[in-house]
Amino acid sequence: ANASATTSAGQAHTSYHHSSYSHTTADSKNSLTVQTDHHLYKPGEQVQIDGSASSQIISSTGARLVTIQVTDNNGNNVTSQTAQLGSNGSYSASFTLPPDAKQGDYTIQSKLEVKADLLGTLSADLQAQLQSSAKFVVISPNTFSVKAHSASGAEQDFNIDIASNSTVSNVSFNESDKQVSFEVEGQSGTHGVAQVTVPKAMISGDMAVAIDGSAVADNDVIVTSDTNAATTFEINYHHSTHTITITGTNAAPEFPWPALMMAGALGAIVIAAAKIGRTGRKL
Repeated sequence: ANASATTSAGQAHTSYHHSSYSHTTADSKNSLTVQTDHHLYKPGEQVQIDGSASSQIISSTGARLVTIQVTDNNGNNVTSQTAQLGSNGSYSASFTLPPDAKQGDYTIQSKLEVKADLLGTLSADLQAQLQSSAKFVVISPNTFSVKAHSASGAEQDFNIDIASNSTVSNVSFNESDKQVSFEVEGQSGTHGVAQVTVPKAMISGDMAVAIDGSAVADNDVIVTSDTNAATTFEINYHHSTHTITITGTNAAPEFPWPALMMAGALGAIVIAAAKIGRTGRKL
């Protein structure tokens, strides 16, 4: 995925092309769709649900309402709502996860409301098209501390927050390459997702995300948050073991410490030379 950068108040502002995933529109093959704006949420965050029903299924059933039920990975009901279909067949709903939300996989079940007397006349195939499901993950982030030089040249700790349904390890920062890297591991064949919050005081500018050295496809990485302080990327992948890297064009400090040391040394030489010129002798 490629990043685009603009400038605001003299500071680099980085954003990918998408802050949420592209909407899947219902059609003759998928009569009812449902999805969330993100694939991973933290406890206390708002979950946005969107979907659509095809014109064919609406005309066949006369449905105007969709029931939405969200359950956690133990099957406990989290929320039940009813949404109205718009003129184009779209619908939406939202809810806020509690601060102590259970972590793990959540399932959304979406179903078109059809009158009971009509439901019995529909074929089994058409009845199956009345419902759809989607999943998302709720995970609390872990904070990983890495060392880098501050603008003053002193070494300091920077915090990188990573929330993931993978096992995360080997979090590091390569200052010369302006690159954060970490490893993710999970059961092969399952879907992995990670939200990574990178401080802009550490790296910023045009940002590139790669998995095992290959750029991540544009529809597999979004920016869930972008502030003056940090950027949060949501990255999707298929599980096994992978190395994920996030590379910027700017790193703190703007002038690396070795360069500052060299500049200081050159300054001392210049001052000494000036004194020699004035006194005609070495000090």
